[in-house]
Amino acid sequence: MLKTNKPYTKLSETGPNINTIISHTSFTNYDDLPVVVRSNNGKGVVLIYVSTMCVHCIDLLPYLKSMYDQSDLAFYIFSDGTNEDHAEMADYFKWGFPIILMEQEEMKTLFNITTLPFVLITDQTLKVVSKGVIYNDSDYIFHLSKL
Repeated sequence: MLKTNKPYTKLSETGPNINTIISHTSFTNYDDLPVVVRSNNGKGVVLIYVSTMCVHCIDLLPYLKSMYDQSDLAFYIFSDGTNEDHAEMADYFKWGFPIILMEQEEMKTLFNITTLPFVLITDQTLKVVSKGVIYNDSDYIFHLSKL
């Protein structure tokens, strides 16, 4: 978990506020190709934040492919692993979605993410409709229900 200046951060204070538009959308994929976060099909977007140093995040990794397969939303992973880690994960888990290298401090600066693993779900305009800690595909389905 990221350190904050506050002694305790409420989960509701983590991530952008509901109804906030995600404004930072240009990144680089683990294979050095540019990635623009957007709705590919006029539907929503899923942004999942993990760390390779977080046990709950590592436990979430095997669920990501089935989560991706459960909806037709655009799907993006933000991780503090190395590009080599990301390439190995994509190959091992058969992921076809972008994996963006992002250190935890940058997650905090750009998205106010202070607790991991974390999910943001947006509508097609990138307005946040659901957010929260996510441990498995059941948590994901809960957040999808708010779309």
